[in-house]
Amino acid sequence: REVFLDADNLESLDSLLSFVATDVQTLVVLGSRAIFFRPWCIGEMTTANNCNVDSILVALPGMQALDQQSIDTFDTLVPDLDCLLDNGLRIDAIRRAMAEFSAKPSIQVPVSISSVGMGDLSGLLVKGATQGVVSAE
Repeated sequence: REVFLDADNLESLDSLLSFVATDVQTLVVLGSRAIFFRPWCIGEMTTANNCNVDSILVALPGMQALDQQSIDTFDTLVPDLDCLLDNGLRIDAIRRAMAEFSAKPSIQVPVSISSVGMGDLSGLLVKGATQGVVSAE
């Protein structure tokens, strides 16, 4: 199975979003503390949501889902959304995607992860699991 890492293509947002829309079978989102505030990540999640691409949220320590007030005022919380709007994404679609990703069941990763935990995570991802807890042992 082919794996694409978005960090391999950070030169063109248009190309990245097109790739997510047409060539990605499952989008794995590494839910960091800042995931809901990074425009290109938001664009990938919104595109996946718009195109019905399967997605898995891996919640890293410190990730916080957005509450409804944050979703409603999203365009004021993340001021750099112009790049997404310029690529045809609409603010209502972005809000909808952020609401869905915030409510999505996730794979929970502990603060400290061992090789056993990495094996757990890999196994869950390969199975396409949408939720679970990774062992810290």
